[in-house]
Amino acid sequence: MPHSPFTAQAPIQPSLSASRSYHYQNDVLNEVDSIQRVSSNERALAGSFLYTPVFWADALRKSLLFYRAQRSGDLGPTGSLPWRTAPSFLRDGADVGVDLSKGYFDAGDYIKYAQPAAYSMAVLAWGAIEFPDGLERSGQLSELHRAIRWGTDFILRSATHIAHNCTYYAQVGRGASSGCSEARCKYDHGYWGRPEDYYTDYPYAHERRTYAIDQDKPGTEVWAQSAAALAAASRVFVRVDSAYAARMLDT
Repeated sequence: MPHSPFTAQAPIQPSLSASRSYHYQNDVLNEVDSIQRVSSNERALAGSFLYTPVFWADALRKSLLFYRAQRSGDLGPTGSLPWRTAPSFLRDGADVGVDLSKGYFDAGDYIKYAQPAAYSMAVLAWGAIEFPDGLERSGQLSELHRAIRWGTDFILRSATHIAHNCTYYAQVGRGASSGCSEARCKYDHGYWGRPEDYYTDYPYAHERRTYAIDQDKPGTEVWAQSAAALAAASRVFVRVDSAYAARMLDT
């Protein structure tokens, strides 16, 4: 049976095969020390490959930091990382008359896909449902709420015209065309700059489009995953913002 990560164990001597983990462990310790001071006892435990609560809390904080870095839209001066304070992609959805500036970028480009984003929000929501006490003790529950809401706001706006032929905006931007060898057909895969500079630095920015599914061009998986994300998130927000939770269930 695996031992508890919070129980002191005899030190484990790193073997040659464990050298990678050993070096990674030292890198993590150095990074944590640059953020906050840890006790010598906690460092001794970590040196034995056993993390203490402070390390788990920091790992959780950094995991949620990823979502801040991936956000699109007007993040505000206190809503993101220092290099992500300027707004980006505020024109998203303008071609269909809907503000789709929020949401999350997919992978390393600036395309926004509904299905993977909805899946991510559902998983984050279930984390809040299943582990609220741990998130509260680590000081990350409010941050998780903000991360979920940034995604569900986008889902709700994507469903603005759902009453009209079940229209749902499932994608903003697009990747390169199949067999593409020219800059003009790479679309969003042709831009490697900052998201804030997309419209000023990318000559093909005007090609960015919004794509929808509807009764004539269905996407059952996208509809289902988005509905699941809203349902899970409604359980998270029912005690935080009941009106918002009800809106998610009604959409």
